[in-house]
Amino acid sequence: MVKKKNLWGFIVLLIVLIFIALISIKFFGMDENTLSFTGPNIYRAVYVYETMETQGYSVNLTVNGIWSDTHKPFSGSGLILDTRPGVFLILYNGQELTVGGPTSAKEDISAKGLSLVPNNLEVVKIGIDPVSYQNLSQFYADLSKFTNKLILNTDYKIVVFGDAVIDTNESVYPTILKKLENNLTNCNFVIYEKGIGVSFNRSDLSDLPKIDAILESNGVGVKNIETGRILLLIRTNFKINESQASLFKKASNLKMFKIYLLKIIKKPVQ
Repeated sequence: MVKKKNLWGFIVLLIVLIFIALISIKFFGMDENTLSFTGPNIYRAVYVYETMETQGYSVNLTVNGIWSDTHKPFSGSGLILDTRPGVFLILYNGQELTVGGPTSAKEDISAKGLSLVPNNLEVVKIGIDPVSYQNLSQFYADLSKFTNKLILNTDYKIVVFGDAVIDTNESVYPTILKKLENNLTNCNFVIYEKGIGVSFNRSDLSDLPKIDAILESNGVGVKNIETGRILLLIRTNFKINESQASLFKKASNLKMFKIYLLKIIKKPVQ
């Protein structure tokens, strides 16, 4: 009789453990293979976003939660600008807001649930070895021609990473530097005696000729530029049907730039 009771006790305990495991899977594992996060998984969303950003994706954050100061409901979406552990910085209706988890009090928004929404379907990463040009406008024109020949569908946006130094015929004064910084927020600049250094960090490809235009409008002519390695992220709104190998061969055969890297990212998290 005692053995029978022990058996039933074991069965009941086993059922309870299975039930707890199923509940845990529901609340802690349900988000594992999705881009939506609730409860404690909200804090994991930052790490998932950082993976997506490294892969080259532009990402919006959709949030359901409350305003931390008034406790009124908040529901909206904004472009992710930056992160720190457990916190997003987003651009929402022209305003920068911080978004934290459900227990957050010092961020603008306390989120009960959020989703990471990619703004593009696929990404083509292209690495270009250093090049020399007379100005950035010519470099921009050749990059545009190169990507148009490489990818015939034009429904894409190009983001640039890398650095360059620019020789100028006049000194670049601090006021001109500030104009560059104000108009090109994804570029960092350093002044030299007769020239500037520029770092591209998620810069739009169209930023390149804008640098020339701002300098020339302030009486500073560009003589030469020399780049380091440049990384292009081509964010497409369509599927790339070619293989990575065939696209690399096509890029190399164009003979416009020396390519050191070409990679196609098919999924936001892979």
